[in-house]
Amino acid sequence: MPRTAYSRLWPLAILGIVGLFGQLAAVEGKGQVPGVPGGRMQPVDCYRGAPCAALAPQGCIPLPTSLPAIDFSQPDKDGWQPAPGSSGCGVRRRWLFWVVPCGPPLGGAACVPT
Repeated sequence: MPRTAYSRLWPLAILGIVGLFGQLAAVEGKGQVPGVPGGRMQPVDCYRGAPCAALAPQGCIPLPTSLPAIDFSQPDKDGWQPAPGSSGCGVRRRWLFWVVPCGPPLGGAACVPT
């Protein structure tokens, strides 16, 4: 049987479907901050930084970074501000390939008293 142009595209179609499900799984927790009451980001203030492993829930794998995770329960004028767009200090494995963010956000800027 001769191969047509469409018979060569089936791997791309499968990758597209798999990618779509991956994007849908990643949107699961957008806009929420795990570990924060109510799940919403609080006003930008300064908070104490701590290691991700100490603040993240069980099963959350900390990202290898030098930035601390934000502990929203401890305000600190000499602490850290949350990084804009940070969705978590670690990742949790979903299915085979996909990972989703977990834990509190990373600190983005150090607070400097004026």
